Amino acid sequence: MMASIADNVMVGQLGSEQLAAAAFSNTVYALFILFGIGVAIGITPLIGKAHGEKDDKLKASLFKHGFYSNLIVGLGIVLIMVGLIPLMPYMGQPEVVITYAIPYYITLIATIPFTMVFFHLKQFGEGIYITKPTMMITIIGNLFNIFLNFIFIYGMWGVPAYGVLGAGIATLISRILMTLALFVYFKKTHFKIYFSAFGDHILSLKKIGYILKNSLPIGFQYIIEISAFVLGTIMVGWLGTVPLAAHQIAINLVSVSYLVASGIASATTIRVSNLKGLKEYDDLFLAARSGTKVVIGFMVFASVVLLLGNHFFPSLYISETPVIELASQLLIIGVLFQLFDGLQVIGLGILRGLNDLKVPTYIAAIAYWVIGLPLSYILGIYLDYGTEGVWYGYLAGLSVAAILLFYRYNRVKKEFLT
Repeated sequence: MMASIADNVMVGQLGSEQLAAAAFSNTVYALFILFGIGVAIGITPLIGKAHGEKDDKLKASLFKHGFYSNLIVGLGIVLIMVGLIPLMPYMGQPEVVITYAIPYYITLIATIPFTMVFFHLKQFGEGIYITKPTMMITIIGNLFNIFLNFIFIYGMWGVPAYGVLGAGIATLISRILMTLALFVYFKKTHFKIYFSAFGDHILSLKKIGYILKNSLPIGFQYIIEISAFVLGTIMVGWLGTVPLAAHQIAINLVSVSYLVASGIASATTIRVSNLKGLKEYDDLFLAARSGTKVVIGFMVFASVVLLLGNHFFPSLYISETPVIELASQLLIIGVLFQLFDGLQVIGLGILRGLNDLKVPTYIAAIAYWVIGLPLSYILGIYLDYGTEGVWYGYLAGLSVAAILLFYRYNRVKKEFLT
């Protein structure tokens, strides 16, 4: 996500057309890669529970079979994304946007296998409370990605200026290097004991199925939510290049706080799953409350920052006044849904830690597809409120999701207490 934000800030200097192309490509890419990341996240509560039970053999087996599960899902994502390329000119976007978007989109497809391996290693490490190496590699990798952006987007040291395509090339190179760095770290440190399961050359389809049974619902939760945002972005694209560019800037900015809330939710998932394995339920519910309070506090802070800087932050992306003005209006709506966005992500994190997966998926479907997406179309397109109308649909979907997820958590909590 941070690489995508960097790409959009730097591509925005080239004008609204290339920024709109990056917005369109990144939105379609996000739909699929977040499904893959959701599948990768699914192994974390399984690892956390095994770690709480001190079952090293099970952890090694989950490491091996989770690796292959992620590769299978990654291959499926690549095939679907490639299949979408011929359909892009028919998605109602301006022709110039599609012309810039497709080459960039192809480079994003090439990152998928590396991203899936990286997130498998990352989520496994988080499951056993080792997060610092991944964090350091991610920070260094994103900084290196920005450095490569200067070279490939604008042209430096004899390298041609590739524009938006250059952002894709930089992202691909940095993803490859980040994955290799984390893999080498795992292989050379105390993580290497978990590679022992690869030595038996026995692959259990039953174990892969078990992992996917627990992981796919999380992937579908992501895809249900993100697909509503993707279709909302496509609707905005029908309105023109300026609305699409402004929409992408605003989405990028609210995504920063979402990333922080998502990180807190992931930590809460790990803690809850570990305490569940230890059967320490009082501490489990305390961890859930603490995570929720931290997310609420941060999202309130982020909302204040966005409100105060609703004109300043968009101006960092682009100098075109119509884009900045519309993005600043969208950020005011974004401020309204920040709290609900944080609550729905921490609610999902707690329920994942409790291995409650199916009902949250149904909740996501109701919130985003039955309520949010139709409202986005009705308000934004049918009633002609434009991009703001699409965003009010987002607000409705996130609000319903947050309320229903915490209602579900309280139901599950009562089951543990009885």
